[in-house]
Amino acid sequence: MNVQDFKKGSGFIVEGVSFGSLCDCLAEQSGVTFTDRRRFFWGAGDIRGEFVFRGHTFKIEPWDVDDSLFISPKDEGVDLTEIAELRDHVAQFKS
Repeated sequence: MNVQDFKKGSGFIVEGVSFGSLCDCLAEQSGVTFTDRRRFFWGAGDIRGEFVFRGHTFKIEPWDVDDSLFISPKDEGVDLTEIAELRDHVAQFKS
């Protein structure tokens, strides 16, 4: 699995892990609550998820370039440390 920042902390890209495994990983992070987690989809374009972390909503969506997934805040004003904390948690995950 590879995790990389996008646009100076506005989100991060995760490659080499399935949507289900990524959601399982995020669910293990203290304070993460999923509000939308699509379980079945026809193709990569149908993948989507939303979760709340420290009072802010984040979204998971397919990255158009390859089979990667993009995690970014849905809300304005999310502190960069929250994004970094999620990124670091995902980077430590062993699928």
